[in-house]
Amino acid sequence: MTQEQITKILEDAARVQDIKSSIRGQFPNVQWPEAYLDALWVGNGAETLVESHSGVVIVQGDTKRVCNFVTDQYKLVPHEVVMHYLMEECTKNWTQWGAPVFEANLYDDGAKAYLAARFPEMTMDKKAMRIGKDVVEPWVGFKNSYDSQLIFSGTGGGKVLRCSNGMMGTKTLMHFRKKHRKDLFMEDMVARLSTAMSTIEQEHEMWKTWAKIQIEKAQAEEILEALPISEKQTEKILALPETGTGLTLESLFNSGKPVSAWTMNSVLTQWLTHEVKDSSGRREREEEFAFVLARNFEHLKK
Repeated sequence: MTQEQITKILEDAARVQDIKSSIRGQFPNVQWPEAYLDALWVGNGAETLVESHSGVVIVQGDTKRVCNFVTDQYKLVPHEVVMHYLMEECTKNWTQWGAPVFEANLYDDGAKAYLAARFPEMTMDKKAMRIGKDVVEPWVGFKNSYDSQLIFSGTGGGKVLRCSNGMMGTKTLMHFRKKHRKDLFMEDMVARLSTAMSTIEQEHEMWKTWAKIQIEKAQAEEILEALPISEKQTEKILALPETGTGLTLESLFNSGKPVSAWTMNSVLTQWLTHEVKDSSGRREREEEFAFVLARNFEHLKK
């Protein structure tokens, strides 16, 4: 290894440490873990080095554990670095949406992270993105993990504000993934995120068509069967009163009247937000719901 290469490695490491310190200072209530790669040794006395493999070690407070075993092609990307790039992109290149609000949610003792930005100023009167009486708040985010149970990914879409704590809309505009390999570069991921963000306002026009799509009972049953939910959960969804109207999908369909795609979307959104308690599991379902609903609604439009 040349001196130039050694110098670059040291400079990169110093920059990462600066970023981690900055992000931790801005989010003092988040329990950011330390994560690093450590050599693997095997044998009764752990005397044999396993070449080309490492262990991903997480240190959280007084707890230290190995959460993953990886090859030399693995690239560890600290949660703080992901948040840094997200914040930089949103504050520098998306000022037309107003000041973003950033959220950092860590799971499994820090092994997994969901890092997001939302734009509340886009819900105000002059900027508001509306679908009927509903207001949509744009959001974007990244998922990252140290245990390889989550592939690095970017997501974005709209949050539907219909009750005091908001409801996440099941319309996801984009979703891309990248394995934690040496060719994972945050600059590329942010560029992809930015490109997708630029379509949100255009997609807003498409969301409006959902309010015009009428769904018959048989069509709704087919859509519900395609969702990753049980029969019991389907019954709960059909009997769930919609926030704002108090009407249920079951009562609307039994009256013989079709239901708009947006109303069905809203009820499903409400169920996800208030009935699915596990935050990590909820976000996974949001993406699955988004795919199923978008595919079926587009088909019904034709």
